[in-house]
This record gives sequence, structure tokens and C-alpha cells, in this order.
Amino acid sequence: MERDAEQLSAFTQSSVSWQSYADQLSQIRTNVNKVGSIIRQLNDLRVVSSQWQKIAINRLTPLLNDLASNTQQTINRLNAYPNAVHSISYRKYVATHQELATDLASMIGSFVDYGKTKETFDALTRKLELPEGQ
Repeated sequence: MERDAEQLSAFTQSSVSWQSYADQLSQIRTNVNKVGSIIRQLNDLRVVSSQWQKIAINRLTPLLNDLASNTQQTINRLNAYPNAVHSISYRKYVATHQELATDLASMIGSFVDYGKTKETFDALTRKLELPEGQ
């Protein structure tokens, strides 16, 4: 999603047609929907999730919702004003989208890194037969 957002942002610096924007936004919407599906699956697994995983779900969900909302607003704006894709107001939609996608990617990456580090730490704790949480 971050690469898709970067591509969309690059369009604002070029003279591509509104159809190119539409194609890119269609791909973005597909990816946002895929991530939304994953978040819903994670919510379904909440009962067996650890505390940090619940925190991750709680933090990722609103950011994904904001990204989905912005994606839809950007699509709506494109549909309403296809010839205004190079306007300042449209560029603001695209810039907001890129910021949200970057923030979401960063947060996901940080939680993945945390999970891997915690797994390593827990394995070493067991291997060294240390008390939990020490």
C-alpha cells in the first residue's frame, strides 16, 4: 500500500491522465480491502491474542479506517472532477493518503519487529530457564 501511495503521489508531479489515477486508486482500494480483511480476522482472534497483540489491533484499526475513508474520498473526488487531478485540492487528498499509508506501514512493521523480538526473548528465557518477565 505504501508503494501504491507513492506511485499515486508521483502522478501529481506528472501529466498522467485521470484514467491512470483511476487505475491506481482501484489497486489501492483492493489493497486497503485486503488489509481490512486481515484486521477483521485479527479481531476475530482477539480472545486468544496476547496483550500486545490486542494493543496492535486497537492501534491499527483506526488508522486503517482513516486510510479507507481517505481512499474513498479520493475516489469520489476523482469521479466528481476527473479533469482536476492536478489541482491543489486533489493533491492534498493524495498527500494525506500517502501519509496515512506510510504511517500504517511503519506501525505494522514496528509491531512485526516487536513480535519477532519478543519471540526471541521468550525462547531465550525458556532456554536459560529464567523466570518469566525477568
